[in-house]
Amino acid sequence: MRLVAGGDPLPFRAQILGSWRSDGSGETRSKASAGAQIGVKLYCSGAQVRCTPLSSERQSVISKKNTATWLWDVSAEKAGTVTLSVTVTAYYRGSDTVLLEQSPATTHVQVAAPPGDSFGWAEQAWRWLSGAITSLGGLAVSLTAIITLAVLLARRTTPATDPEPGNDDTDADTNSPS
Repeated sequence: MRLVAGGDPLPFRAQILGSWRSDGSGETRSKASAGAQIGVKLYCSGAQVRCTPLSSERQSVISKKNTATWLWDVSAEKAGTVTLSVTVTAYYRGSDTVLLEQSPATTHVQVAAPPGDSFGWAEQAWRWLSGAITSLGGLAVSLTAIITLAVLLARRTTPATDPEPGNDDTDADTNSPS
């Protein structure tokens, strides 16, 4: 499998045959017991890899003539090493009763950097810098709004000072007879 970071997804295929036969293609193979409903799962990890299933997890492989195929689209966002592990499980009829589960078949795949990616570090640095500036600008606006609100609330809720003697303008003085 030749994955390229940020490139198009590549198909990953697992196939269970009712009886083992070789098509001579040289693909990696391991034996799996058939004669039941088979579940196949692909686990992907590392280098921001994504495995998107394109077929149902369970299919029936009852007789020697049956064949079932599972497909996934595999893509990676970063260069590096990814791990792909396939687990095959045989279930009793349509139930969740496990008849047999094989140890995962694991492979490690190198994800190549995209061609012409010699200035990729500069692009990543620019994205980080512009994101940091945007975040700091948003933080500054938020802090300014909070400080302004706090000042307005503080001015509004400060207690009034006591009036000076002789300048008392209360309603009691205006209602008293003179």
